Amino acid sequence: MSQIEVEEVLTKIKKKEAVIPGIWDPVFKTILMECPNYLSDIIYQVTKIPKEYIEANLVFKNTEYPIDSFDEKKRISDVVVEIKENHIILEMNAHYYEGLMDKNLSYVEKLSSITMKIGAEYPRREKIIEINFDVERNRSFPESEKTIYEFGLYEKEEHFLYSEHITIYHIDLEKIRKKYYNKDKEIDRFEKEMLLLMETDKEVLSELSKGDETMEEAKKKLEDLSNGELFTEYEREQMKEAEERAIKRYELKMAREEGKEEGLEQAHQEKIGMAKKLRNLGLTDPEIMQVTNLSEEEIRD
Repeated sequence: MSQIEVEEVLTKIKKKEAVIPGIWDPVFKTILMECPNYLSDIIYQVTKIPKEYIEANLVFKNTEYPIDSFDEKKRISDVVVEIKENHIILEMNAHYYEGLMDKNLSYVEKLSSITMKIGAEYPRREKIIEINFDVERNRSFPESEKTIYEFGLYEKEEHFLYSEHITIYHIDLEKIRKKYYNKDKEIDRFEKEMLLLMETDKEVLSELSKGDETMEEAKKKLEDLSNGELFTEYEREQMKEAEERAIKRYELKMAREEGKEEGLEQAHQEKIGMAKKLRNLGLTDPEIMQVTNLSEEEIRD
């Protein structure tokens, strides 16, 4: 968003016409941790683990992984839960960038090593599951109508399962949002739950959550968070990011202009060099001027 668009959203939040979006990390974490019915329903819809089993056994775990060596980079996930043998990471990916998949996979690898206890017997019952919420379409995925992608350890050609130990999901939030606003297809309940994380307009949120107790609870939490201390932090962060984007756009513009000037100067020098070659070939000054579009003074320099 531009700085003007950011300021418009912030003004609407101040007027209580909008809320801080659930895709912002602090809100995302709070919504999932303080709205257990909403969290349980998302996990069920994605993984198909029975909802009653989730609700009876869900435990929140530390999101900061222990460091095993001095040169190891600190890793902190957004939300980590344990449901008996299922260890689940929930990660909000606000932007797509090269290396995103590697970062997500590093969380899975770390959690897998933590759950592997010394002297553990095989086969392993623990399952590592990562659910990624992608605000921007993951450009490494092929174009399709799918909104949930499931990845596992499979044989490359025959596609049979190697192990059930690791499963990674990616939810395409951008595609769900486009589907809602294009109104080309009816959205289902899970897609409405995902839209709750992206939408800021209170009227839209009311429309999405109407008559659904779980979603109304999440919507109420979004409103409460937008009226509290988090707004000050959100406002500061959004204005800072808008300023940084403006600076980058300015720097890019200046770089292009400098590059254009350098290109023009290079072309001019090439024409002067051509003029000298044409004179050596016996062409007259008027003929050289006509070919190169240089002035009489320029071809004599």
